[in-house]
Amino acid sequence: MNNKGIIIVFEGIDQSGKGTQAKLFVESLRSRGFSAEYLHFHDTSTPIGKELQLFFEGDREFSPIVRQLLFTANRYERNDYISESVKNNDFIIIDRYIPSGLAYGIANGIEIDWMLNLESHLNQPDIVVLLDISSNTSKKRKAEENRDVYEKDLKFLEKVRKIYLKLANTFDWIIIDGTANTDEVQNMVMEKVKEKLKNKGLYQI
Repeated sequence: MNNKGIIIVFEGIDQSGKGTQAKLFVESLRSRGFSAEYLHFHDTSTPIGKELQLFFEGDREFSPIVRQLLFTANRYERNDYISESVKNNDFIIIDRYIPSGLAYGIANGIEIDWMLNLESHLNQPDIVVLLDISSNTSKKRKAEENRDVYEKDLKFLEKVRKIYLKLANTFDWIIIDGTANTDEVQNMVMEKVKEKLKNKGLYQI
């Protein structure tokens, strides 16, 4: 058995099912007797998280580089907590994390090496699960009036999606078809994560 918790991150463009699948995965792990905690970013419980929420609601304007710094800082606000959680749990399941910063940052014209350096002192994910859907699928899953500033820009979302897929191939992330029904996606996630854990010599679930 490992002496530290495994960090598994669920990623994808808006409405890809990240939150749903991350929570279902936590429930599944707990039913198997593992201790698992769920976290998500951006985290609006922090001062910087509250500023980011105002941006998403259209009440703040930040340049791409300032947004990038704020998103990263929001993760650092919770880094000590994650460090403790890693010590006290078998798994930490996170809905959006460092990979989101990379995908959206690249889409905003920011250099990946600079971002990787910026994120380097954070607790790093062991496994990343990318739930892949198109921007049109994202649009169908949420009413226009309820969408935030990123969700409304379908051209930008499709750009982010393509970057996510390139990053997934570069960094060996798991790619799951997010257009399948919830149960099918859940089963695919469990199968692929089991395989990845086995290959990495980590927990068997």
